[in-house]
Order: sequence, then C-alpha cells, then structure tokens
Amino acid sequence: MQYTKPFKHDDTLPELYEIHEQLEQYENIDLTSPQFDLSHRDRMICLLHTVKDMTGMTNQEIAEQFGLQRSRLYKITKKPEAKRFIEHINEQLFAELFQDTVRELRSILKTSHSEGNKVKVAEMILKSRGMFKEQHELTVKQEETYDVEAKRKEIIDMDIDSLE
Repeated sequence: MQYTKPFKHDDTLPELYEIHEQLEQYENIDLTSPQFDLSHRDRMICLLHTVKDMTGMTNQEIAEQFGLQRSRLYKITKKPEAKRFIEHINEQLFAELFQDTVRELRSILKTSHSEGNKVKVAEMILKSRGMFKEQHELTVKQEETYDVEAKRKEIIDMDIDSLE
C-alpha cells in the first residue's frame, strides 16, 4: 500500500538559497510529494545530502544547518523512506538533465556547420530511443582449408629431418 499524507510545510526552515548560494538551482525540485512519510526537514536533509557533491557542502555543514549531529544526519538518510525519497530526487535531477541534453542536441542539429557532427547527434538521439542499432553484415569466404593434422605431421617431419 502506497503511503499518502498531505505534505506539511515547515515555515521555520530556511529556504534553500539561504542555506547555500548554489542551492538556488534546486528550488524546482519537488519536495512536497504525498507518497513519502517524511517531515519537511527530513526531505530537505535528503535533498542537501543528494546534491552535496555538486554544492561542495559537507555532511557536517548540512547537519549544522538543522542543529543535528552528523550521526543523526546519517541515520535520517539511511531510513528506507529517505532512500526512496532520495531516489525520487535523483529521478527529478536526471529528468532535468535529460531535457537540457535534448535542447543542446537540438541546437547542434540546427546550428552546426559540420555534417559529421549532425550525423553523430542524430545517431545519438536515435540510439537513445532504441531506433538505431549498429548492424554490420559480414561475409566470409573460405578460399583455402587448413588441415591441422597435416600441418602437425609436416612440422614433426621437419623436426626429424633437422635432427638427422
């Protein structure tokens, strides 16, 4: 059974941009989904934990923002519900990245003066949609047969002749 509970916003928590200047770019991440049984604070902790490598924040800095010990931060992010929420955040981050990538590829197709670049971009797009598979047809014609046993006898005879 899927958990659904209305999200309760906590006005006492700081806004992302107030915590760290690089967090402003994550303001569009949805923290309000009712399918997770996590407080607003725990959801923010999960978000900060997920993007810490991109912002340069440490676990200690994140914990201090919420008046926690690092060990408590670790316990929060290791809860099964928090792990599911972190996956939810990662899906949103990937969707945004994918949209940016598609925009960039579209721009290359429209503006590149290199036909080779355009072909590579078109191939990448088709491959990502499963519509382009590299197929190579290989035809092999055997012109000569190789008799392993005959070659072995020839080598043995050569060795015997060299001994005499």
